[in-house]
Amino acid sequence: TLKNVVIIHPQWLLDSLSKVIRDSTLHKFNQNEIERFGLTEDVQRTYEKAVVSRDFLEYIWEKDQVDFLIDVMKHTMLMSDWNFSNDRCYLVPSLLKDDIELGKGDIRDDGIWCIFDFSESFLPTGLFQRLICLSVAQYGLRENTTDLAEPVLSKNTGTIQYTDNVRVHLRRHESDACISVYVDNKDHAAETLSHIRSMMSILNYHLMSGGLSWEIYLEDVETGEMMSYDEIIRLKIDPWYIQIENSKNNSIQVDMDSFLDSVIN
Repeated sequence: TLKNVVIIHPQWLLDSLSKVIRDSTLHKFNQNEIERFGLTEDVQRTYEKAVVSRDFLEYIWEKDQVDFLIDVMKHTMLMSDWNFSNDRCYLVPSLLKDDIELGKGDIRDDGIWCIFDFSESFLPTGLFQRLICLSVAQYGLRENTTDLAEPVLSKNTGTIQYTDNVRVHLRRHESDACISVYVDNKDHAAETLSHIRSMMSILNYHLMSGGLSWEIYLEDVETGEMMSYDEIIRLKIDPWYIQIENSKNNSIQVDMDSFLDSVIN
């Protein structure tokens, strides 16, 4: 495992990662060589859709320590498997560009909002991209994804279909230091919240040594008001309260270490 590996030349690792995570407009590849190896579409997909092929990784890393470098990127949540291609591909969220706004058809009457508010601390650069990475990785672990839509992703947004009945819209609001989450089926609101809280805890523990803090605000569907998590529980406001209580009664727990192991292995 990576815990048993010591990098004696850190610059080599940084140089290797920078061959993937780079500004393609400033650092261009040899186009003649790319065409000769048949990688033109791979390069285009990498820097337009943030989806990188195994063939392209082997090319830029010169077939040297490719599996190890992929493991490093997965472990640091810079990369996740991408199971929406006939080729073996990976998502690198830090390469995502532009922004995609929610359309009117994305907001359903039976949907509900929650917000992770970092305004009392800070929203670290790269945290949202790693949340997308974990979300896609968790999605890819499902036994059957053939009937689920491909995630729609951009620099600050992500739409991911968690189940047949649930789509989740994530958005980073940099100026407000928060991440908003829209669950388009309120019957699964607390379950989805639990998944995202667990992923946030993974990120906090493994990347920030537990030093990151946030507040959670949940929508009262009757008034449309955003209320603190504790206030929602104190006032027993549904659907949050009843779903959270049911999950406690069913002893539903998320083993963060097991989940992380399944993501990076």
